[in-house]
Amino acid sequence: MGLEWRLLGAAGYGLPLASGVIFGMVSFGIESNVKLGLFLWLVSLLFVGLAWALLGFEAKQKGYVLVGIVALLAFFSTAYSMKGASDLISGASTLGLRAPPASILWPLALSTSFALMYFLLEMVAMAHAGGTFGERFLRWSAWTRALALGLVALALLSFLPMMAGLLEAFIYRGGVNPASFLTPFLALIAGGIAYMLSAVFAMIGFLDLKVNKETGSGGGVRI
Repeated sequence: MGLEWRLLGAAGYGLPLASGVIFGMVSFGIESNVKLGLFLWLVSLLFVGLAWALLGFEAKQKGYVLVGIVALLAFFSTAYSMKGASDLISGASTLGLRAPPASILWPLALSTSFALMYFLLEMVAMAHAGGTFGERFLRWSAWTRALALGLVALALLSFLPMMAGLLEAFIYRGGVNPASFLTPFLALIAGGIAYMLSAVFAMIGFLDLKVNKETGSGGGVRI
């Protein structure tokens, strides 16, 4: 039992790996890469959301069901906002530039909120499932995902002083310190690697995860 959510989880966490590879392939063109990469990430939300919900029902864990529901809400709200953004871009190409309407901004803000909520809940669920079911790969995935989040936060925080330095150099026509670019870009690269690694751990963890429906305990690989 549980083959359906194991396969859905493995496929869902494998899609971001394909998305990351596609983002890194400039031979297809930046616009095509971004569209295909975002599409794969969006489909991964659907698969992973269904996997967590089905796992929650089988393991009798309401928290996992909640993670799945939030992932599905993020999927639908993001799909709606992406469709609206695509229509807006198509209209702008023919009618000229105009301010984004509120009908686009609100779904975008909602999808961002759901995606962030899912990301945080997912890490907690992975850590909990790793401990409850003795699945070390899910624990590793939770830790590497938290590391990726910290590195992205570091990149954003270090990006602000870099922008301030660029603005100062532009106003006063001074020189730009190349070292100011180093920290944010290295943090982003390291964060991306950590995120991809966490996806690999999650794939293995879902494939290896076994749940006893009677007790809710697991039979996965233990340390």
